[in-house]
Amino acid sequence: QYLRRRFKNQTLEVLDEGARGGGLAKELQEKANKEFGPNAARVIAADIRNFTASGVQNVAAEELVKRFGKDRFHLIISTHGGGSYTQFEKIKVLSNIVAALKPGGMATIAMRLQIAERPVLEKLQKLWPNISIKYKGYENDRVLLKIQKN
Repeated sequence: QYLRRRFKNQTLEVLDEGARGGGLAKELQEKANKEFGPNAARVIAADIRNFTASGVQNVAAEELVKRFGKDRFHLIISTHGGGSYTQFEKIKVLSNIVAALKPGGMATIAMRLQIAERPVLEKLQKLWPNISIKYKGYENDRVLLKIQKN
């Protein structure tokens, strides 16, 4: 609802990063179509693992900007993505997510707790002073990061 109001008359670009087989992306697309109409949102599913048979694009989290461009997405959701499951430097993954967000866009990222330590978040904030970061713990060793790009 917030993004619909903020970006009136725009097709919302949504990325499900770490989409696995694309189930969440399909569900989000169906919900957007039902609630707001068929052109209200376009949901893209991406995962580093090769799920292309199910329509999921094969792309690593640290290459989002390279594949999709800067300032592309209104919303990025990462529940099983590069922030938790890859060997890449986590600040690079998070910076790529932020860079791929449009100004005013939001990201919700589930990560392992040790990855979202204060120094990583502080470094991200220094690299991107125009973002706000909130996080809270859930499910044992994981946190939920909410990033808004101003």
